[in-house]
Amino acid sequence: MRKIITVLLVALSVGVFAQKSKVTSTYNYLKYGELDNAKEAIDLATVNVSTAEWYKTWMYRAQTYARIAQSKDEKYASLKPGALEEAIKAYKKVITIEDKKNPVGQLKQEYSSLVNTAYTEGYNYYNSKDYANTYKYWVMANDINEELGVKDTALVYNIAMVAKAGQMNAEAIAYFDKCITNGFKEALPYSGKARIQNDSKDVDGALATLKQGREKFPNDQSLITLELDIYLSSERLDEALENLNLAINNDPDNYLFYYIRGVIYDNKDDIENAQMDYRKAIELNPEHFDSYLSLGASYNNKGAKMLTEANLIPPSEQEKYDVAKAAAIKVIREGLPYIEKAHELNPKDMDTMKSLKSIYTALNEMEKLIAINKEIQAASAPAPE
Repeated sequence: MRKIITVLLVALSVGVFAQKSKVTSTYNYLKYGELDNAKEAIDLATVNVSTAEWYKTWMYRAQTYARIAQSKDEKYASLKPGALEEAIKAYKKVITIEDKKNPVGQLKQEYSSLVNTAYTEGYNYYNSKDYANTYKYWVMANDINEELGVKDTALVYNIAMVAKAGQMNAEAIAYFDKCITNGFKEALPYSGKARIQNDSKDVDGALATLKQGREKFPNDQSLITLELDIYLSSERLDEALENLNLAINNDPDNYLFYYIRGVIYDNKDDIENAQMDYRKAIELNPEHFDSYLSLGASYNNKGAKMLTEANLIPPSEQEKYDVAKAAAIKVIREGLPYIEKAHELNPKDMDTMKSLKSIYTALNEMEKLIAINKEIQAASAPAPE
């Protein structure tokens, strides 16, 4: 009986030694760059009871699969699918195994190198517009960062944006929220999240997000413009005005606030207040294209409306018609210098050129009409091959 027990113990000892030798073999295979042999050896050691919980097993498994994932050798191309995921699993496990000999600090450094591997893999998919796989690998990269206590807000923002591009709206919002929580230093996560909410018909949610963003970035143009667009498209003009009045009280020298308030007054047909705000915006920023264009357009629109009304006067009342037409032309002419200034500031803007063409026609200014027509033709001409 004692002899049988001894034989069993010897057999067990030999089995354990054999499996540990697989781990040692993996080390040697890695040393000489034989990744296929290293993988075969460590796969056997990983599933064997005697070595499945040994830190060296998981250390060499992590290193083997990381090397495969990072290899550019075509010889190992068939081993690459899933290798990065296996490396991540192995590093996750090995850094939690308690053993005095376990070099956890070194392994964490190795583990962190997989962030770049995962990011690069995702970027390759991004170039082919495969946003689902880009998202998958960039999330892997960020998960490693989070596990190691690293905050990479730029990566988190990129994940949100690629999720948005791939129409993974819930995932995009979750990562925009991570950006906000992690202290992203720009307003972009707020506008990105709000756009998704607004496109999903969650107008109140979008406005709440923008309000939160503007509390942190009160002068950010993208937030202000998006908020304005939402208010205007949902016809919540009074709320927009209330918001802007508060903003102007807090920052009375911000030309953009006056311009936007002018747009809202324009939409409410309060032309007098609209023009006052456009003028104030120009006073604060004499180079603001939109303020000049909007101020000129407010005159032009008013004059065009007056012309339409004049044309309704019956032919029998010629004198009345002449007076009404002259008044309309006078208003259009008042706005012309502002649109011409806008054209000066942005000579390539087609809408401005078309407005000038319409005005020059109405005012019968033929020389200017010919000149603007030439500019329009030049801008519309196809580029030379």
